[in-house]
Amino acid sequence: GQTQIKDNFETTTELNNDPNSIVRTLEEQWSQPYSPDTQTICIFKYADYESDIYEGDHLDTDALYYKSVEWKMMHRWGFEGTKNHRPCDIHSRQRFGNHDFYTARMHNYDRIDDDRRIPNSLVLVVTKIPRWAIRFTEKKYSSNQHNSKAFRQPISMPDGLLPSHWLDL
Repeated sequence: GQTQIKDNFETTTELNNDPNSIVRTLEEQWSQPYSPDTQTICIFKYADYESDIYEGDHLDTDALYYKSVEWKMMHRWGFEGTKNHRPCDIHSRQRFGNHDFYTARMHNYDRIDDDRRIPNSLVLVVTKIPRWAIRFTEKKYSSNQHNSKAFRQPISMPDGLLPSHWLDL
């Protein structure tokens, strides 16, 4: 996110630098919002939960289906990088010992593989998400590279810099 000194917004980098910081719930964000271009993302692999979610149920595509599952750690996540990050809304926070755990509703990115897509008819809530599994990122098209007023200057190269056979395409 953009740093706006007058509004005291923190950048996504600042928010991610303290892994023990509290993530604000949607209700808390009414009085203490994050920057408008900041979103929360959660590590969550939908495919690992599909059998838990449906348990023999079949979704009625004309109705909303609500399901809550408990977050679980998967060993292979470290090898899959950010593939399992998805937007999430933080609904509540609960303290167990010295650690905060969160309940969040999971969402899809606009572009997501079909095998990772949560059906539109499913409202999926995940409980007991550890703090380290929640990150902050900029909403798409909100970084400076998308700012139409950003300073841009053409970069030119002098003639003769590249061999002529590279230019003959």
